[in-house]
Amino acid sequence: MISHYVDRDGQPIGVMEWGRLFEDQAGRTLAEDAVTRGRVLRTCWTGFVCPAANIRPFGSALRLADDRVFEVAQYDTKEEAMDGHRRLVEVLNGRA
Repeated sequence: MISHYVDRDGQPIGVMEWGRLFEDQAGRTLAEDAVTRGRVLRTCWTGFVCPAANIRPFGSALRLADDRVFEVAQYDTKEEAMDGHRRLVEVLNGRA
């Protein structure tokens, strides 16, 4: 399967629509939480899907206090992304 673009609801869209939506940083962010030791977990919509490279349309990234960023998870749907974000917040804050 070739790469393609989807909106936040997982519906296929063209590259021009994807570009318009992707420019909106606030609209891309699904959830953002401060976690222990000055870190921030942000879960976002990327809208880009590439099965051959295992790239999914939603992802979580952890920003450290020194501004290094690490991708920590990818998801296929907005619902999976929100559930994953909540679980990651619990783990990173030592509650899981």
